[in-house]
Amino acid sequence: MFFTFTPTEWEIIEDRLIGVPDCIADALEIDISVVEAIKVYSKNHKQVTLLVPQGSETALADALEGSTYLASSDDAVRCGQLSADRFRKLRKAARSAAQKLRDAGIDCGDVPAY
Repeated sequence: MFFTFTPTEWEIIEDRLIGVPDCIADALEIDISVVEAIKVYSKNHKQVTLLVPQGSETALADALEGSTYLASSDDAVRCGQLSADRFRKLRKAARSAAQKLRDAGIDCGDVPAY
């Protein structure tokens, strides 16, 4: 299955999917190879397309649901390292990415709002 995300949506997903795939595997009690099977199929300045093999959909959803990316972004806003406008765009992108998964029939909760 292919999923297409905006670069901002991918930024949020990538943080957990690529950064800590072992955490996803541990949380879902699956083999890490299931997480690592998700690959970037194509990428340009407008979109990122992921190839998500059958059986890896839940790992993709966990990359969003379990993300702490927005928490660190919230801290960055408080410290003046990230604008409030950029933080709002990140939150909007997180909601949009989660909706794309739900539209594809994948159970995906909301990314924590912080």
